Amino acid sequence: MVNFKRIIFLSQYFSTKPYINNGKKIVLGIETSCDDTAVAIVDSDKNILGSRNFSIKNAQIKLGGICPLVTQQIHRNYIDKAINESMKDAGIRFYDLDAIAVTSRPGIVLCLRVGTDKAVNLAQKYNLPLIPIHHMRGHALSGGLDKHKDLVYPFLTLLISGGHALLAIGHSPVDFELIGKSDFNSPGECLDKIGRKLGLLQLPEYKEYHTGAAIEEIASKAKTIEEYTKYQIPMPSIKGTNFDFAHIKNSYITFLNKTPIEDIDLVSFCASSQFLVTAHICSKVHLALETLFDKEINVKQLVVSGGVASNQFIRGCLAKVCKIHSVEMITPPKTLCTDNGEMIGWAGCEILKYYENYKSSNEQKEIIYNIKDYIYAVGKELIGKDSTNNWSPPKSNRKFVLTSLLPFSSDLKIKKKYKITL
Repeated sequence: MVNFKRIIFLSQYFSTKPYINNGKKIVLGIETSCDDTAVAIVDSDKNILGSRNFSIKNAQIKLGGICPLVTQQIHRNYIDKAINESMKDAGIRFYDLDAIAVTSRPGIVLCLRVGTDKAVNLAQKYNLPLIPIHHMRGHALSGGLDKHKDLVYPFLTLLISGGHALLAIGHSPVDFELIGKSDFNSPGECLDKIGRKLGLLQLPEYKEYHTGAAIEEIASKAKTIEEYTKYQIPMPSIKGTNFDFAHIKNSYITFLNKTPIEDIDLVSFCASSQFLVTAHICSKVHLALETLFDKEINVKQLVVSGGVASNQFIRGCLAKVCKIHSVEMITPPKTLCTDNGEMIGWAGCEILKYYENYKSSNEQKEIIYNIKDYIYAVGKELIGKDSTNNWSPPKSNRKFVLTSLLPFSSDLKIKKKYKITL
C-alpha cells in the first residue's frame, strides 16, 4: 500500500529536478550568527545552486536593537524554510551533499545555536561531515567566490562591519593571523551613531535607509575638498595597524552636542565624517602593506568584506591604496558583503579542498566526521593567532596625503615625511 503521507514528507528532501555533479564538491552553508537566517548550496566550481536569506532587521528596528531571545525564535521559525527552499532550487537531495558547513563562532550564542543544532541534526541524519566555520573567516574567504579570481595565499584581508574592524593574513583556509584590530568600536557603529545623532532616519527621503547608507548617499553630493574637510578632527593617535573608531565617533558626537543642528551643513558633515572613517581605514591598510613588504611576506591580494565594505566611497579609496602597492583588491558583491550563507558554504568547499590530500580523517582538524552529540557555539573568538602586539610598521614607511584619496584626485600622492592629519 502506497504511503502518500511519506511521499509528501520525502518530497521536501528529494528534488524532482536532477543535478549533474561532474565530480564537484557540494556544501550546504548555514549562517545564523546575528540577525540573518541565511542558507546556501555552493559547489567547488563556485556555483551558487540555491540560497535563501531571511533578514529580520526590521523586527530589530521595532525593538530598538537586537534582543537575543526574540532573534533566536525568529531564526527557528525560518531555518527549515530556508534550507528546504534552497535544496529545492539546487535540484539536489541531502544525500548529494559532500558536507554541511555552519557558522559556530563568533556571534550571539543563542542565535548560533539555532544553526549549529540544525547542522548537527542533518549531519547525523544523512551521515555527512560537519565543518564549523569562523564567521570572520567566512567573510575573508568569500573573495574566492568570484569566478574570474582565485585567492592566492597568503593574502591580506580587511573586514569592516557594524561589529568588527580587523586586518588579518590568510595563510590558508584554516590558518589566519590577526595583525590589526579595533578594541574601540567599529566603522559601522561609528557611522551609525553619527547618523542617528544627526537624525537622518527622521528625514522622509531616508526613513527606509540604514544609517550608514544614508550618510553615504548624502556625502556623495559633496564635490569639493572643502566639503570633505569642513568638519575636521585630528586623526586617531593609535599606533601600528590597530584601529580606534571611538575617537572619531566621540569627537563628532561632542561637536554635535555643542552645535545647533540647524547650523550644520549636512552634506559637508556627512562627507567629512565618512572621509575621516575612510582615511583611518586606508592609513592602516597602507601601514599593513608597508610592513608586509618590509617583512618580505609576498601578499598579492587584499580581500575587503563585511557590511561596511559595500560603501562605494570606501571601496574607491581602498582601490587607490592597493594601486600604489601593486596589490589586487577583491571585493565581493554587496549581497555577499553582509552576512550570507554563500560565504559559509564556500568556506566549507575551501576547507574540503585544503584537506583533500590528507589521508587520515584525524589530520583534518576542521572537519567533524560521524558527529555524535553537538558542537559548541562560541560568542567571542579571534580570527586566528593574535600578532597585533608584534606588528610594528617599519620606521621608513611612506605616508600619503589623505585628500588625494578623494574621488576627484586622480592618483594617491605619496610623501616621505608627511604627518597623517587632515
